[in-house]
Amino acid sequence: MIYKDIKVEFFYDYADNIWYLDSNELPKAVRQNSWLASATKEMIFSAFKNNHQVSATSAKQLDNMVYLHDNEFHKNLIIPKDFKARILKVASQKLEDLLKIEDECKKDIDRAIYLKNIIDAADFNHEKLVVIKIKTSHSDWYKGAGMLYAPSSYLTLVPQSVKKEALELQNIRRKHQNDPNFDFPKTSYKTIQLRIADHVNDDTLITNSNLNLDNIMKNGIFPYQI
Repeated sequence: MIYKDIKVEFFYDYADNIWYLDSNELPKAVRQNSWLASATKEMIFSAFKNNHQVSATSAKQLDNMVYLHDNEFHKNLIIPKDFKARILKVASQKLEDLLKIEDECKKDIDRAIYLKNIIDAADFNHEKLVVIKIKTSHSDWYKGAGMLYAPSSYLTLVPQSVKKEALELQNIRRKHQNDPNFDFPKTSYKTIQLRIADHVNDDTLITNSNLNLDNIMKNGIFPYQI
């Protein structure tokens, strides 16, 4: 037996009595309003046979589905047999994908450490910096007390000479984000975090309201300009 927690999300359009895994499966006329008349269910399968099929015990939870009330699942809603088979097939495929990632873990850690060493050795004090990641704040503060301010932008920068290595390392770490065997501390790499905002914050990041975000994204920025 293989014991892994695999989550499968599926939906039920109670207005049209349609079960689906992705809204693209729905007829166009139904798809446009499906979110108004659909309930979402997440099922976690934890036990699999050695051939990667969901175990009978774990699959049995699909027989104990719940009825709908106020757009939510409760009990006794019967899932069609063919749709159950599709759910179980998705779970098996997700398990295989996870096992493949775990099998590649050692190789990816070695590659990540190699890339980390290249990045960490770059010149962060003089070389032009480029953006490898950007996040925009979605804090509810901007809907209330901060409604007069623009949401903060958080930039992750590295020297231009190691942008390729940084993006590759970023992708490796993202690939293993749900892999408990991946060594994230050991593959952590040096970056500069820059916050662009028109207001102060309690964080300790470098903040500059005089910089042009679009220009930085397009052309990069030198450390002395921050």
